Amino acid sequence: AAGLIMVIKMSEIEEKLTLIDNNPDRGSGGIPRYANRIIQGLKKKNIDFSSVDFTHISGDSTFEKVKNLVWTRPKFIRRQKKNMGGVNFFVQPELYFKTPGTDIVTVHDLFMKYYTDVDGLYENFRQKIYVRRFERAINNADHFIAVSTQTKQQLIKEGVEEEKISVINLGVREKFS
Repeated sequence: AAGLIMVIKMSEIEEKLTLIDNNPDRGSGGIPRYANRIIQGLKKKNIDFSSVDFTHISGDSTFEKVKNLVWTRPKFIRRQKKNMGGVNFFVQPELYFKTPGTDIVTVHDLFMKYYTDVDGLYENFRQKIYVRRFERAINNADHFIAVSTQTKQQLIKEGVEEEKISVINLGVREKFS
């Protein structure tokens, strides 16, 4: 439901729209499903958009994952940036990078910022990088989509101006309501 609401709001945008996502797999849960629903909704409404998908930048070993977080992903971002303008919609803060256009970031929660009891080299790097990118988003993004009122309140505590936050609650399928 939240993804479909986002599509309706995006249909009002007259500028070039770019969706920045990671693994928009409808079979997965959480953020990948959210990204997939937005993509399907944009297509269904015939809204012209481009996509920057990080799915191919992952890795099997800890070394590959760390290398991709620290080196490959930023290099990929630098190449993509030059093609971006208009409105750029990031499905999560972990993917955020400043663009020449208007940046909108969905914040699902602030778990990664405050959960520091992580095990393993990759998880430790990922958590630290997430915090850096989250702070970069807080300081640079033009607007935030919070998936709950609680997330909105957390963003305000982080210093985001209330006017820069819209709450679009995640929905449930009708069969569960």
